[in-house]
Amino acid sequence: MNAPVRTVIVDDEAPARERLATLLDAHPRVRIVGQAADIESAAELCILLRPDLVLLDVELRRENGFDLLPRLTSSTAIIFISAHECYAQRASQANALDFLLKPIHPDRLAAALAELSIH
Repeated sequence: MNAPVRTVIVDDEAPARERLATLLDAHPRVRIVGQAADIESAAELCILLRPDLVLLDVELRRENGFDLLPRLTSSTAIIFISAHECYAQRASQANALDFLLKPIHPDRLAAALAELSIH
């Protein structure tokens, strides 16, 4: 059996974090180890928990999800999430595993998570 994928969710909106957690329930290999609403909290969680994957909203209240990247280890996979497609190219340039548009479709999430097997 594959090891669990230790995952942190970063989104400034609690309902969005809850929705994503619900979607992730369909993926038994994914284990949510933490959630954060801002970059500082996310950075602290990632230093402490060393997740395999971060599901990262781009637009946080006064912050930008891309600001978290320098604070992560190179082995942490990132899936960016946004309601705005204009960030997709920047996510690709940042070597993100994937970019998902809100509202997240379960099939797109499954496809993004399947990419973890390759990396």
